[in-house]
Amino acid sequence: MIGKWVGVCKGILIHMQTNIVHIRSLALVVLPLQCVVACGGTVANNSTSNGGPSGGGSYGSPGGAGSVGGVTSDSTLAVLDKSILSTGDSNAISSGGYWWTYTDHNAAGSPYHATISQVTSAVVGLLPTADSDPSHGNVLQVSGSIPPALPWALVSVQDPSTIDRYWQAVYPDSAIPDYPAAGIGFGFRHFNAPFDGTGGGKWIGIAFDMKVSVNMQTVWVSMPTPGTDLPDPNYADNFANQCQYYTATNTPAIGGESCFAYYRKGVFASGSGSGNAYNTLANPGSWKRYCVLYSEVSPPNWANAATLSMLPRFDPTQLLKVSWDMYQPSEQGRAGVGASFDVSLDNVSLITTVQAKDPLNNCDPERIGLPPGSGDAG
Repeated sequence: MIGKWVGVCKGILIHMQTNIVHIRSLALVVLPLQCVVACGGTVANNSTSNGGPSGGGSYGSPGGAGSVGGVTSDSTLAVLDKSILSTGDSNAISSGGYWWTYTDHNAAGSPYHATISQVTSAVVGLLPTADSDPSHGNVLQVSGSIPPALPWALVSVQDPSTIDRYWQAVYPDSAIPDYPAAGIGFGFRHFNAPFDGTGGGKWIGIAFDMKVSVNMQTVWVSMPTPGTDLPDPNYADNFANQCQYYTATNTPAIGGESCFAYYRKGVFASGSGSGNAYNTLANPGSWKRYCVLYSEVSPPNWANAATLSMLPRFDPTQLLKVSWDMYQPSEQGRAGVGASFDVSLDNVSLITTVQAKDPLNNCDPERIGLPPGSGDAG
């Protein structure tokens, strides 16, 4: 959105000046009435098992150290509202993190490699784009396609062609399935350090504007925490490894994997049989406000008993990231047909109980006040 990013931009500048050692070759320039935010964001790495993100594999390392930021300007020092995380005018997040995109680690040209329109890295940031609706101004937009999932017959026996080689290079004992996936997200803090998403008990979830521009089956909104996310030292992730991944002895056929088993909420296509007034996608091309309360998220529906036994309780005071994930629900989910996606995001905010009760934020009133992580959202 136009004209709301000044305070955030200035706040991030202060943050970056205190972390200038991380900038390396990127330029941080301060001009009169203008700021250039550099460093933050990153590529992610993705997949899953037991049938894809209907299974348990590698959701990768979205977030980390790099990404060139956007440019904004203003002549006043605005008071920063930390609950307004992003207005779409920059790749920076008001709490200190950055937007990024990710795909799986399958080789380009592989029948199991997803594509995405903006590929971020340690030095390439996510760029805002001007939306066709002038009331939204700049937004964060990505598009691409997801191929059908890896065959379970190969995943279950840990066929070498299904193993995520990126994660195996980082964690040599890992045997994480590299399911096709792609998405967009952000880390709350620089280097994905844990963040209190409640603000000391003030906030109970997030709300955001989203537009899908093609027919889509589902957008999953995930909230990684320590114990469900795997730190990537290549991006200097600032949280300890507390999750379990598949190995030669802990296999998809008999074991479980808490790494990448993010608590999440699904937003479903109209007429899919899974949606209601608070989790149904608007018609393609239409903006809509969506709400994800901490009480609405739940473990993924692919998680088997072994995985569920490994999962920590969902703790919104230890949030690492938020991601909007696109992938095939199962090998048979779309009869072997790939799925396209085109998603735009704007006006992402942390919300209080009072704000959650405001119909404009489209939150489910029956979930307000319930325990975090107690949802049934897929």
